[in-house]
Amino acid sequence: MNLELTQENSHSKVVSRTIVIALGVICIMLVAGLVGVIATYTPMISDLQSQVANKDSTITSLNSTVTSLSSTVTSLSSQVTSLNLQVVTLKSSLNESQSYYEEIVSDYYEKLSLGQYGYLVNSVNFTQDAGAVTAVWTGYVEYAGYVVINVESTSNTTLASVSYSLSSRGVNFDYNATIGTSGTEVFPVLPGELIVGISNTEIVNAVNAIVTVVYYY
Repeated sequence: MNLELTQENSHSKVVSRTIVIALGVICIMLVAGLVGVIATYTPMISDLQSQVANKDSTITSLNSTVTSLSSTVTSLSSQVTSLNLQVVTLKSSLNESQSYYEEIVSDYYEKLSLGQYGYLVNSVNFTQDAGAVTAVWTGYVEYAGYVVINVESTSNTTLASVSYSLSSRGVNFDYNATIGTSGTEVFPVLPGELIVGISNTEIVNAVNAIVTVVYYY
């Protein structure tokens, strides 16, 4: 009986020791496998982390480039706007200059063709004594041209006269013409001091007259 128990206990110890050894071997294998897995995947993880870091750096660099390009685009857009404004201003200035010079050319052409005029006296009524001379306009004319004198008078002895001088050229001109009770006279003039006069040769009676003087240049 005791022999059988001893054999059973001995067998149980052998089985337990075998299990322990088996479990130890299994643990060693698991640890070895884990170490192998760690050894295998650690470089891969490190490489992936490196790739992620590189990509993050690339993204940061690209974002910086995008920001810089956006700033450049904004600056260029501002320059384009400014240049467009300059173009509009230059076009406006050019149009104004063109209009200005066209007006000058037109003005000179009209002057060369004596196409401009102005009233020196416009339907002025006056009374003068017998034998008197009245200067109806005195002033400086800038351009060569002619004056047209129209008179309505109560005397058939009424005369119209012009006189002008240009001291720088030694020019002195004095001329008169009989108009009578109604008439028109034309006198050429040069640039200078001009006097337009109305006179009569009555001996007793005063004279009433209406005078219009137009200067063409």
